[in-house]
Amino acid sequence: MRNRSVFTFTAIIILLITAHAQLDLSLHAQLDLTVTGYMRIRVSHINADNTFATGPFGEPIENGGKSLFLLKPTIELEVMDNIVLGSHFRLTNISNSAMFGRPDYYLYQLVSPYVNAEFGNAKLVLGYFQEYFSELTLIRWDKDDNPPGAGGSESGCPECSGMPGVMSFDNLEEIDKELGFNGYHFEYAPEWETGNIDFKIFYTQPTVVNKEVTYYNRYMLASAIHGSKNVGAFDIGASINAIHYQEDAGKYWQSFYAINPLLWHTYGSAIFKIGFWDAIISLEKAWNYSKERMPDSVGNWSTDEDNAFFGKIELEPQIGPTVNKIQLAYIDIGKNYNAQYKSPSFYPGEVGFRGILRNEIKLGRIGFNDAFYYKAISKAEIEKLDALDVDVNTFGMSFGMNMDIKDVIMSLNISASKQTSSWSPTEDMYMESIRDIYVADFSVKPWVPMTISATLTYIDSDGDISRIFHLTGSLEF
Repeated sequence: MRNRSVFTFTAIIILLITAHAQLDLSLHAQLDLTVTGYMRIRVSHINADNTFATGPFGEPIENGGKSLFLLKPTIELEVMDNIVLGSHFRLTNISNSAMFGRPDYYLYQLVSPYVNAEFGNAKLVLGYFQEYFSELTLIRWDKDDNPPGAGGSESGCPECSGMPGVMSFDNLEEIDKELGFNGYHFEYAPEWETGNIDFKIFYTQPTVVNKEVTYYNRYMLASAIHGSKNVGAFDIGASINAIHYQEDAGKYWQSFYAINPLLWHTYGSAIFKIGFWDAIISLEKAWNYSKERMPDSVGNWSTDEDNAFFGKIELEPQIGPTVNKIQLAYIDIGKNYNAQYKSPSFYPGEVGFRGILRNEIKLGRIGFNDAFYYKAISKAEIEKLDALDVDVNTFGMSFGMNMDIKDVIMSLNISASKQTSSWSPTEDMYMESIRDIYVADFSVKPWVPMTISATLTYIDSDGDISRIFHLTGSLEF
């Protein structure tokens, strides 16, 4: 069980606040109770040529049919004007290995409670919360770093299996930038007449497993400050993020710090943004320092330090009825920049650029869209390929259309991506890995909260073929 102390403390707080508010459940009509969430059901069939075939996220798959469901309601009760008690619930037959881990750090599979208290410009959350800092420091999934059909819209990182950000085709959750934790989160946004400023700090204890010990604790403290100001035609913003965690092999009931740490890790970044007309320029520089020792070694530390850079320019020109989105980015990740919560699709050592072009046009009740993606990097260290200094070229594209017929929305999307990885283990040896993904998806929204979709995915990974068909129903409430 992960972090029982946080769960127990949160439960006690809920009981105390409930008692203090003197709730009379017989007056349920007066309670401000809200229930939101979604339910998803997926029936799929997988046909793979051999045991080496993989799924959309690069994960191992098995032949045959499978039926999965996920019901995830969120219940919130406003017990005072500024205090809300809530909890996320999960009813599912999806395995823990697909649901948990890096994608989201849940306390228990069935329930994630929280207390949300707001006092003026301050907000305090006890229990479950979600947070996102930046691509180089704290993010769950970066859709922009993956091509259509392989992470940008339908699925995930082709080479992420075995990395800290491993995903699974079986996971029916919504995957976006925010990571989920259990702990204590405080945010303060003071009033500023000519701009905005925001300060965040949180503490959490996600439990992790490694190769040396059965389990160990991570004691994590993170903070961020962000400010923005409008100066004439320019929107200027700056942020500073910092994350520090320690790890030890102690029991979960230990205190708020590592008594006998195996790892110290500190990293952070500075971000500068400027927006003008239809363009936004963002520059991020990150640094990290860590020291680590083996469980049976005392005082014999190995240290790592490195830095990373991520810069991008985004343009959104509109030409007539067409909305265009252009993004150009440059990425430089140091080989020893081992920030675990950075974008999981960034490889250690990668240097290169990516470009994205998206277009949308609406003509009456019919809409068309397309997207083109290209990323070229070198010097990447890819653990799955057991290779250093890998050159990776990825190209993806998608075409889609949607039609609104008497409030029934139908859409068709076809996408394809190709990723080529090449490296030379020795001077006279050249190796190459090629992965192609093709996706065709047809969906219908007979009712605004409901979506029914049929998807066919064809994956060719170095000649290992897998074909996946799945029918998915989703209902939001």
